[in-house]
Amino acid sequence: MTLDWDLYDPVDACLLELLRPAAHRQQESCALAPAREWQRLALKAADLAVGPLVYAALRQQTAGKAAPAAVMQRLRDHGLESALRNFALYRQLRGVLDHLHAHGVEVIVLKGAYLAQAVYGDAALRMMSDIDLLVRAEARGQVRDLLAALGYRPEEIPTDAPHLLHHDLYTHPELPVNLEIHWALVSQDAPFQIDMDGLWARAEPVRLAGAAALALSPADLLLHLCVHMTFQHVCDRFCLRCLCDIQQVVERQGARIDWAAVCARAHAWRCERNVHLALLLARRLLAAAVPPEVVARLRPARFDDRLVQWAEQRVLGWVDDGEGPWSTNVGRWHLTTTWAEKWAVVRRICFPAWPELARQAGLPAHSPRVWLLYPRHWAHLSVRALELLLGLAGAARTPQASGWGAVGWAEREIGRLALVRWTGREHKGDRG
Repeated sequence: MTLDWDLYDPVDACLLELLRPAAHRQQESCALAPAREWQRLALKAADLAVGPLVYAALRQQTAGKAAPAAVMQRLRDHGLESALRNFALYRQLRGVLDHLHAHGVEVIVLKGAYLAQAVYGDAALRMMSDIDLLVRAEARGQVRDLLAALGYRPEEIPTDAPHLLHHDLYTHPELPVNLEIHWALVSQDAPFQIDMDGLWARAEPVRLAGAAALALSPADLLLHLCVHMTFQHVCDRFCLRCLCDIQQVVERQGARIDWAAVCARAHAWRCERNVHLALLLARRLLAAAVPPEVVARLRPARFDDRLVQWAEQRVLGWVDDGEGPWSTNVGRWHLTTTWAEKWAVVRRICFPAWPELARQAGLPAHSPRVWLLYPRHWAHLSVRALELLLGLAGAARTPQASGWGAVGWAEREIGRLALVRWTGREHKGDRG
């Protein structure tokens, strides 16, 4: 699938070309002559967690010969760091899997720990930050005791964060990687109906790091990756790596993927729109070999094409979610349809909930000192509004502004909130 690279920042165009299969790459898209452009490419690849893949592609491309030696060295060093971390992760994973298997606990290895070895075929290519394992819900207590015997300590997860209540987090004082022990694929506040019994029944035996484990079936794996990207992450800056995962699964396991089952299961799980968006982006940006009829079949009846542009801007790191409640509510203002809803947004901006202010200040929820925080909150809003107005007034519009370049702050926030709502990801702090 060919894109109009004139709508893209040159570094983004080169980055996407290098992440595509070799047969779909165009050499001229990576003609980054100025040294600073190559440096931007290296920095962005690292920031979006795809540095090792970019380095591997450049080594195979003639474009790699044009890259400055310092840039290739930086990418190489970044890849070596990732490889060393991943090898340590797999040693840790083997100890956990062997211990759980010896005590009869079934484990499905999720995401990076499975993908790096079984799908990418090179543990150094897929960057990882933790180990995600799925166990049956009734085995949670047993797993906690078994991990305690290995020196792992459970970390407390806030009970007021339902989007986190689908896994337990474990740390080890002497090991570098955290464990996330899942008993569900999505959080409690998810709008999906995932058939966990069917998922376990379809799981396939696999050996990872020399240990016995289970893996999701190809169709379930693809669905999980799509939901994880669009729901848990709302297509944020780490999701370029998610798109690479989807592309690799389709390329390496495409012959085993039952696309009819993917569509039927997406409908049964009530995640068609999430799967549609993820597969559409993977096909569009990275030329993933997803059958076009599958994307068309999953397309919702009401689909705003702007969602694709907003998602792509987030995937490529043009959007920062750190704007805070001011920007969240301004985005909500633009998406409301009645004056009553707009007034509720204004009230939320100027008079945030008492417990929220208390939480931010580290005070007890019913402390009378919270009243003193409102003047400080209003002063902060005034300063923030002034900064935004000055920034918008001075922002230079670039040729890429309509596609990939300097996207206006308000437009970015409208797009973010639209994606949050459309993908079903209504965080507690985002609910209206």
